Amino acid sequence: MSRTTGQLVARPDEDDPEDWEVIKPAAGRRWPWYVATCHDGADGGDAKSNAEFTAEAFNVADETGLTPRQLADQRAELLAAPEALLSEVTWELGWNSEAQARAAIAKARGES
Repeated sequence: MSRTTGQLVARPDEDDPEDWEVIKPAAGRRWPWYVATCHDGADGGDAKSNAEFTAEAFNVADETGLTPRQLADQRAELLAAPEALLSEVTWELGWNSEAQARAAIAKARGES
């Protein structure tokens, strides 16, 4: 997969202030690179929020070298590892340590 690298930013579209665009700043070039333009959607989607989300997804991919799918898969593996460990060694941990670990896992899963 070949994609734009480097940090992107979301900003109001200069031609239509209701729209937002995702760009790579000029950084020594005459013009910025335009990556996407976001519009308010019929389903209530917000152009600014969509542009900021798109820029953030690109920026995290650039920082980590991973796609969103790869990050989600990695997150699932990282959450499964301590859960498996807890099921094996709970008796050796103090109750407070186990409770803290389970609370952290639940928070990461969005369950608390």
